[in-house]
Amino acid sequence: MKLLTPITDIIIESPKRFEQTIKGFEEVAPFPQYHIKHSVISDGDKFTKNANTCTILGMSNGKDTFLGHFAPELKTSDFKDKLDYIVKKFQDKTGQLTAVITGGFDHEMLIPIKRQATESFEQLAEVGEILDKNNAILTMIGGKKIPLFMDNLAVTKEKFILSHTPKKIGFEPMKDYKDGTDLENFLSEKYSISEIDPQHTLNYIG
Repeated sequence: MKLLTPITDIIIESPKRFEQTIKGFEEVAPFPQYHIKHSVISDGDKFTKNANTCTILGMSNGKDTFLGHFAPELKTSDFKDKLDYIVKKFQDKTGQLTAVITGGFDHEMLIPIKRQATESFEQLAEVGEILDKNNAILTMIGGKKIPLFMDNLAVTKEKFILSHTPKKIGFEPMKDYKDGTDLENFLSEKYSISEIDPQHTLNYIG
């Protein structure tokens, strides 16, 4: 019997490299399909892009992978119950679960509509709570401190791949990262949540 091993590698790629990586991948939740019903579970390579206030969730159980893109303005009152059911059912396939959460705004962001940032952060936190409740090996890189880029996530059988889409020409959150410096600390300058699970390996490829 083959031992099932969920994903533990997380790669951050530059926007240019990410666009090359996802050629041939299935796109999940293209605009404006940012509802939980547009999530995909499969063993194929897939990606979703341009999470502004949205939360992106990627999961692996060693057999299949899950990718979902959730807009706070589309969130229904039963969102948490629906996602909790999906997470449990997904985990029950193998008894294992690793996950990555990204996207969203920092709730303290000073933007014209404060409520937008608050609702975005609340959804990000709710998704994290559900994964914590199910004892997932969880990495969260979310809650943008400045709204100048959007988050992307791809999932293959072997890795989670994070990247960004600049909203301002020339702005890339990773462009000043230097090899050899602490990546988690660097990310904490860009996001209000930068929590890397010790069982995950995080690397940047420019």
